[in-house]
Amino acid sequence: MRKFALLLFAFALALAPPILAQSSGTITTTSVSCPSLDASRIATVGIQVTGTWTGTLQPEISIQGQAPQNTQVAPSTAQTTPQGTITANGYYYAAGGGVVYLCGPTSTGTANVYFQPIPGSAKNFGGGGSGGGVSSVGLSLPASLFTVSGSPVSSSGTLAGSFITNFAANEIFGNCTASTATPGACTITSAMLPAALSSQTSVNSTSIPSGITWPATKASVSHQWLNSFTQSTGAYTSSQPASTDLSDYGSVSTTGLFGATINFSGATQVKLPVAAGFATLANGELGYDSTNSNWHFWQNAADKIAALFSGTLTNGDCAEIQVLSSVVNLIDAGAACGSGGGNTTSTSLTTSVVPKANGANSIINSLLSDNGTTLSYTGTGGIASSGPLTTNSSSNLCGSSTPCIGGAEGGTAPTPAAGDDFLFLSNSHYIQQSVNGSALEPIPAMNGSFIAGHMITVKGAFGGTADLKDAGIFSCTEVWVGSGTSNALQSGDDAVSNNTCFNDSGVTRTITAVKCRSDNASNTTTVNPTFGSAGTGTTILSAALTCGSSYAYSSSGTVSSGSWTTGTGIDPAMSGTLTGTSIAMIVEYTQ
Repeated sequence: MRKFALLLFAFALALAPPILAQSSGTITTTSVSCPSLDASRIATVGIQVTGTWTGTLQPEISIQGQAPQNTQVAPSTAQTTPQGTITANGYYYAAGGGVVYLCGPTSTGTANVYFQPIPGSAKNFGGGGSGGGVSSVGLSLPASLFTVSGSPVSSSGTLAGSFITNFAANEIFGNCTASTATPGACTITSAMLPAALSSQTSVNSTSIPSGITWPATKASVSHQWLNSFTQSTGAYTSSQPASTDLSDYGSVSTTGLFGATINFSGATQVKLPVAAGFATLANGELGYDSTNSNWHFWQNAADKIAALFSGTLTNGDCAEIQVLSSVVNLIDAGAACGSGGGNTTSTSLTTSVVPKANGANSIINSLLSDNGTTLSYTGTGGIASSGPLTTNSSSNLCGSSTPCIGGAEGGTAPTPAAGDDFLFLSNSHYIQQSVNGSALEPIPAMNGSFIAGHMITVKGAFGGTADLKDAGIFSCTEVWVGSGTSNALQSGDDAVSNNTCFNDSGVTRTITAVKCRSDNASNTTTVNPTFGSAGTGTTILSAALTCGSSYAYSSSGTVSSGSWTTGTGIDPAMSGTLTGTSIAMIVEYTQ
């Protein structure tokens, strides 16, 4: 009996499927690692990845000891979409038939890898027949109608399909056409109804389906019209129309709103067009210009202003035009026309004497006479002018011993006499002066703009068109080269330029900027110039200045002590990490 039991157990082992081993491992950032599972007799392997990590893991397979080759895996959530790498935690399927690897390292963290042979997928490569089967079962339904859960089932589980939850209101599931078609979700239309219902044109108390509510009657309102109607609720809105709702609003003509004759006999007021800058453009137009406060009419192919009477009027008086701040009026002249409406003819005027007004209705002689060639003044008080006085005479206007302004355009300069004080504009377009009869001397003109603290220089030559102009900013430059191998800069090379910039002007200069440059493309050489000799004086800048690279001058350092007294020079005081073969330093100043 015991022997029979042992034989029965051995027979059962022979018929049972092979025992499938599990495997696991970790992948970190420290080195390449490849957890694996020998799946030589297995068709499908499940791979689960957990942990906190980032990076890209590479699935590989080796058949019969050959070098591993890259392979693909399929996510459990998208089995029909294989991918070449794993970049996130999850459950994946890989093909068996060899040793299956999953290789790292990760970029950060540790990935935990678990291998599991899929039950029912083992294959018997011996001579004892086949042990193959289905590795997993999935469920696919139309995505527009159903959602699927539990798919796929690889060992045990339940496949379930359920209708989607986003059916819209009044949608049905069925045939959405008037002919044979695949069922779907759609809104009911008359084409889906039976012919007996879709062709019905009237309803009554016996044919109205239950559950339908018809809108209540809307009572009419005097002088209002319907604006809107909501079919689903039966709601109405109404309002009284405005004149702007009419299609011919603003186009009143013989064919427009009012017809051929406009009757205003019942109106209490009529308002005509008013606009800023109004002007008429065609016959029949009129309106009010609110800018100039005048009425405009179109007359004889032109825009005309209508002058209106203003003030108290007296019968028989002459009308007078009055313009006050661009407003044109007609006023009473105060007398009959021809009697008080203008100046009377004067009988006391002298030939060639310039007349002048003597009151509202009188003209008399002035102190000026004009013989057609010369304008003469016979008074003693002189000529006052708010503007320039000019003359083509070679003498001044005022005569000896009288301050004045003269000119000799095309003529010759006058000879000053004792006591003469005058300015004279020469025919070369420059001003000369004489003080108490002194010889004429030129006065240079100021040319251009001037900045406080800048020097002034002369443009041109005195005795000609001499001008004064702003001399601008002055500058001096100190330059030195290296004494090392290949002319490399060495400490102390800048001493040869000490006091190259020297103030011997006799006045104190004001330093406004210090800039420098190097021939090196990545310069680190600095300067921190001082007054005096060998760096013993006051530092000019608030900090050392790094010179510009590749011959480009740096921006100016911050000048903290810019007062450069006469009799002192400037030492460059080179420092920093010396680079390149030459340095040039510019000192800008005013005086």
